[in-house]
Amino acid sequence: MTLHIKRILHIDVTDTAEQWELFTEDHFAEVAANGLNRALEMYVNQGMKKDRVREMMHVIMNSYAKVGAADTEPRAHLEFLLDQIFGN
Repeated sequence: MTLHIKRILHIDVTDTAEQWELFTEDHFAEVAANGLNRALEMYVNQGMKKDRVREMMHVIMNSYAKVGAADTEPRAHLEFLLDQIFGN
C-alpha cells in the first residue's frame, strides 16, 4: 500500500505595511499590505506548494510596486513568512 499524506494549511495573515516594509508614507501602503495578506492566505489555503506561492506572490508584489512591494525588503519578508508557514 502507498500512502500519500497531504497537509492542509489554513492561515490568516495580518501584517501591516510597516511589517511588509512598504513605503508607509503613501496612503495606499495599508491597502497594498492588505492585498498581499489576502493573496498569501488564498494561495496557501488553496494548498499551493511553497515555490508556487512564492511565484504567485511575486506577481502580486509587482502590481504593488508603487509602494515598494517589489523591493528587496518586502521580498525578504515574504521569505520569512514562507519559512514560518512551510518550514525551511
